[in-house]
Amino acid sequence: MTMDAAGPPNIAHWLGVDAAGPADAPPIVFLHGASYTRKAWGMQLQALADEFRVYALDLPGHGSCSHTEYDWDDSLEYVQRFLRDIAGRPALLVGVSLGGCLGVTIAGGDSDLLAGLIVSGSTFDARGHVCYLVLRGEAWTFRHREAQLTRRFQRWVRGRLPSEFAESIVAAGCHWESAARAVISLTGRDFVAALGRYDGPALILNGDRDWVHRSAEGVFVRAAQNARAATVPGGHIANLDAPEAFTAKVREFAREIFEHSPKDKVSHVR
Repeated sequence: MTMDAAGPPNIAHWLGVDAAGPADAPPIVFLHGASYTRKAWGMQLQALADEFRVYALDLPGHGSCSHTEYDWDDSLEYVQRFLRDIAGRPALLVGVSLGGCLGVTIAGGDSDLLAGLIVSGSTFDARGHVCYLVLRGEAWTFRHREAQLTRRFQRWVRGRLPSEFAESIVAAGCHWESAARAVISLTGRDFVAALGRYDGPALILNGDRDWVHRSAEGVFVRAAQNARAATVPGGHIANLDAPEAFTAKVREFAREIFEHSPKDKVSHVR
């Protein structure tokens, strides 16, 4: 796989982007979870670059964009601008955890940017009091247990993934203060209603042991206009728990949606 900064116009001016695959192939854009970076998608980019133009972004406050402070609205605008300026046509947006929440929100408000949507570990109701307490507790843990969380994460990655990808993920770092800001920013948001406003194809792809998010996936499917659910083996970060199975589901869904979407559809992307 060749990561490049060429291809579609202006990508060289973007910080924190890995890109691979033919420049004129259907685009897939990957969004990571809180504290992670674009390097978490390395296995998906390597596998899918034979057929698609694939991108993985660092969100504000993470990876190569860690010099900026994480902000929900800035992150939305950042991803929307990338989809307009770089993808060049409606893309399949794939997000895990925080990335999935951003994806659902974009789908619900700017659906012309998307050919389809895959979300994983993002099906939860952020409006209730219990969720408020959980998210506040997570934020406290992220801020006060940084060293322990980082060591545990590094052991987990190195024990599970091929060394090429594990070391790339470890080198990109963990971004716990940004993760704390990110989870607080989710509080009170109605992701069910956002998905319900999206009329394009959506796949909810949870790890089969991600019980918290699987418990609400049916609510999201029923609220959506054109969604279905599937699982892969694993927990909350399913693309790392079961990279081959996750990639296979993305490929299958991408082939399905791009086969049925006009190749010259640009809508208001430009």
